[in-house]
Amino acid sequence: MGKKVIRLTEADIEKIVKKIISEQGMNDTEVLNELNKKIQSFMKEKQTEIFNENLFIQPVAGPNGNPNIEITDKEGNVTFNKPFLYYQDKGNLVIVKRPFDLGSVELKNYYDEIIGNNSNFKKLISLHPEIKDQMDNMKISLLMGPLKNIDGIPSFKLFQYDKSNASRKGKKSINARRKKLKSNDKFWGFNTKIPLMDFFNGHPMAWGRNRFFIEIEMGSIGLYLDEVGLVNFGDEGETVTPEFASENIKLDLVDVFKFDTIDMNDPSGYQEVLVKFKSDLNDGLTGLKGFKEFLQKQNLVVNGFASRDNDPNEKVQGKFSGCRGYGDGTRGQYNLCLSEERAKKVAEDLQEIFNSFGINVTIKSKGHGETSKFGPAWSKEKPTKPKDTQPNRRITFNIPKYTETIRN
Repeated sequence: MGKKVIRLTEADIEKIVKKIISEQGMNDTEVLNELNKKIQSFMKEKQTEIFNENLFIQPVAGPNGNPNIEITDKEGNVTFNKPFLYYQDKGNLVIVKRPFDLGSVELKNYYDEIIGNNSNFKKLISLHPEIKDQMDNMKISLLMGPLKNIDGIPSFKLFQYDKSNASRKGKKSINARRKKLKSNDKFWGFNTKIPLMDFFNGHPMAWGRNRFFIEIEMGSIGLYLDEVGLVNFGDEGETVTPEFASENIKLDLVDVFKFDTIDMNDPSGYQEVLVKFKSDLNDGLTGLKGFKEFLQKQNLVVNGFASRDNDPNEKVQGKFSGCRGYGDGTRGQYNLCLSEERAKKVAEDLQEIFNSFGINVTIKSKGHGETSKFGPAWSKEKPTKPKDTQPNRRITFNIPKYTETIRN
């Protein structure tokens, strides 16, 4: 029998060499890195499909009759609903500080497509079945981010065109805008839900209703998934994900109480501080999915401090009856009690805020008495005036920094 001759072109040889190199000589860490790259590239390719299958956007009537923007998942559960705030003559804004997590889908739904016929991936998983377990439990987060640099305010933007309040020229302009959007298939009925990626690919989108229509500009959307890792490959290295978002909420009140009382100098100003704190807390709970659970594990304490404005060992009868005669009846003991009562008052107000969010945590209070931690304190050698020691009359409350990670 004669020998069979197989002729290979240069291109054939190159393919064979590449295949051999790709299937040999890669250690587990290198294969794992390739798997993570494949997952990320796969999500990028599937982004439109994943968003359109799972999330839908539409305007809805808010409590005051003005439109809210609402996003729902495929089961109809609301994942995002925000009212718009009037902002001068440049449209209305939804003020946001960080991307919103709109829900998630399971990575295991795409497992077969990701692994495919890649022999390296299959071998890696056979050697380390915990990788498959990770992939089965991983969820792809669906995120929506704000517009950038809108007058320095991160936000989503809405324009509402109302012909009933417009001049003749204005009505003509509105009709022209409406006609242009209709001709570009960017005009929808008010109650129409639009698949989210279709919205982003075609925005600005507009919805019409009776005499007016609204047009919305939004930021960006993207998918996020932690990398596969947590497998011990000896000294080969480990997978690290970068910091994405963090929350570090503090309350620092300086000299807010009337002298020798637990009454506020400026009650309305104090309420503004509480409203701002509540807003910051809400932003953290909305934007960081693990923040609530984190808070419920913390030992949260409101700390009260008093200033030393005279001899702490002097016997005094203070104005605040709740601390009169406290301890040994000295000025130092009286101020220790007063700092505790003031901290307790603020703790009660913060507790109401935490309760309103359903956060199961007890806000404690602690009085530290006279201090020189924040400013000077009275001494016989260096007498002070109350205005010098003002920084020490302070209430502090600090939530430990919480951080979540995400791919940029």
